[in-house]
Amino acid sequence: MAKTKIFVLVLLILIGSLLFSTVYYYLQSTSFQNQLGLDESLLKNSTCSPTTFAHCEHASLLESNFTAAQLMFSDFSRSNLTGSNFEAANLFGSDLIGADLTDSNFMFANLSFADFIGAHLIRSQLQDADLYYAHLTGANLSSSNLASAYLFSSDLAFSDLLGSNLTHSDLTSADLRNSILTNATLQNAVLINANLQGAEIVGASFLRSLLCHTVMPNGSMVNTNC
Repeated sequence: MAKTKIFVLVLLILIGSLLFSTVYYYLQSTSFQNQLGLDESLLKNSTCSPTTFAHCEHASLLESNFTAAQLMFSDFSRSNLTGSNFEAANLFGSDLIGADLTDSNFMFANLSFADFIGAHLIRSQLQDADLYYAHLTGANLSSSNLASAYLFSSDLAFSDLLGSNLTHSDLTSADLRNSILTNATLQNAVLINANLQGAEIVGASFLRSLLCHTVMPNGSMVNTNC
């Protein structure tokens, strides 16, 4: 009899724990969804689960709110995130290859080691963003705002920075080979050890920019500020 009571008690505890875990997980996921400002209708035709935001490849998430979200190593590759807000979000090491991020906001975001190869960042706001070792090869950053962005050792080769604002940005050791910098503003930018070989710089402003061991479009090295 005593053994039966103990067995029933243990069984009830296990069932109770299971129910608690299920409810807690549901509430947490719903809360997270609400914090991001996402509507289930945005997720119906995507592979992005409403409860797991680590795998959102090929998702349709237009004008989503990811403000201050912790999204390290997330996968948003080839997703449509047009007009989304990632201000102060942590996207360290995330995959955004081929994503459409037109008119998105990344101000103060941590984008270190993030992969933006071939991404569309037209008119995006990247002021004060941390793009340390970010991969932006072939990305379209035309008319984007990168003022005071930290781009140390970032890969911007073959990227389109037409008319972009890079005022006060830190491009130390950045790879800008064959990039389009036509009409871009690089006033007071730091370009120490940067490589601009083959870049298009017609109409670009380098006023008061810091050039030291900087490879220019024609392959020559400038050491003006060493």
